[in-house]
Amino acid sequence: MTKIIINADDYGFCDEVDAGVRMAAEQGLINSIATFVNGPDWENRLAVIKAVQSNYNCNDSKVEGIDIGCHLSITSGKPVSRAAKRSDFLTKKGTFRKYTQLKRPETLEGKKALKAIVKGEIMAQLDRMDKAQIDIAHLSSHHDTLTFFEDYFEAVLEVGQQNKIPVRSPVMLPKSKEIIYYNQVGLRLKNNLSRENELEYKEFRKGRHSWFDNNFGSYTEIPNSPSFLDGSNYITRAQIFGVNNSQRQKEIGQSKSDKVYETIQKQDASATTEYVVHLCSPTADIKGKMKFQKKKIKRVPNRNYYSGVNAGYFDGRQIEFEALKSLKSKLFNDPSIIITPWSKID
Repeated sequence: MTKIIINADDYGFCDEVDAGVRMAAEQGLINSIATFVNGPDWENRLAVIKAVQSNYNCNDSKVEGIDIGCHLSITSGKPVSRAAKRSDFLTKKGTFRKYTQLKRPETLEGKKALKAIVKGEIMAQLDRMDKAQIDIAHLSSHHDTLTFFEDYFEAVLEVGQQNKIPVRSPVMLPKSKEIIYYNQVGLRLKNNLSRENELEYKEFRKGRHSWFDNNFGSYTEIPNSPSFLDGSNYITRAQIFGVNNSQRQKEIGQSKSDKVYETIQKQDASATTEYVVHLCSPTADIKGKMKFQKKKIKRVPNRNYYSGVNAGYFDGRQIEFEALKSLKSKLFNDPSIIITPWSKID
């Protein structure tokens, strides 16, 4: 039997994304959600998704229920902890720096202090989920930034150990996508990192799989976690260039679902793989997408609060939603595939 988790990242980001994630959960398209807790109106957003989890009832799906995890962020939104609010993670506007603009101290003492800040921010974000009375099913990081450096990743694992929470795998599939992503990040970080820190990033990038294999076993209180993180469903800007009608979006989504299903069928049956999707409401129109950029959160424009977002940002997410709808029937009719909760990972 092949075990998979289908997780939607980025809940708590904005109304358009939240609506897409809620719809996917209610329709039994996903069984896991990774939520921000440092975005606008976070208390209400957590209350809404908790209600979706509590009221889940979809009989035509293999999804038994919805797990909710914390999508830890040090690169979008605003910090929660006091220490992070006084750190180099921030822009002058008080928001986190982009993941390609991270700064890092050069001294060992500075790096130890930075790790403590990261760990404190992680704990503060988890406290918000506790306040919302949500059982935290898993930990992941926005843009995978908490796997960029060894001390960042140690902070995540230490918190996972302390709280007995599963952690997202740093092993990304397809491998080619992982290589491209981390190489691009490395190039864009060059202007903000010293030569020493740049080399540190490169070395950990190359060796983090083996580091994870060699060290994860020592975190004995972390429950079993997925072996792989698969981004096969992700739609790039290049794949949707010029796509401006819903029928074409559906065609691309159906084609993508065929490829994802083939990937799942080839998966190692002894491993559990987390398939990550990025969604927004399939009914969001272009005016709604553009309006998002003009909104302000406590006088800070959305485009600054969450950098890198424009109208085109949502198009790929709508296609991923179409792909999930097409994938659902394939999974439902295949008895060899199990959509497993995080708590039942072997």
